[in-house]
Amino acid sequence: MEYEIYRSEGLVEVVTHGEGDPKVFQDLLIDVLAHPDWKPGNSILMNHTDLKGGPLDADKLRMLADIVNASRDKLGSSRMAILTPGSLEFGLGRMWQTFVEDKWDGTSDLFRSKKDAERWLMKP
Repeated sequence: MEYEIYRSEGLVEVVTHGEGDPKVFQDLLIDVLAHPDWKPGNSILMNHTDLKGGPLDADKLRMLADIVNASRDKLGSSRMAILTPGSLEFGLGRMWQTFVEDKWDGTSDLFRSKKDAERWLMKP
């Protein structure tokens, strides 16, 4: 799995490629939170339009939720829009949401359209 991080004021977009891997997700989150412009509560757009979720199972999704939990203070009340146009990845995203809901103070939602995801992130 590979990723790129793009930043603008108050928003981080992470574009992923390849097969889902919890270790790379952990590195990704560390990179996002280590940036000097990061502030708890900033918005994150996880753009998984080129991610293959097949390697992710329930145990790996729980690991991803634990990774978020370990960064709970640095994430703050961030909003995370998850762009997953494929049905498998959308379903995996829903499963991840159930595992992470009590592990952070932010909120997430899943989208099939980047425009809808950005609109949700920009809501006050």
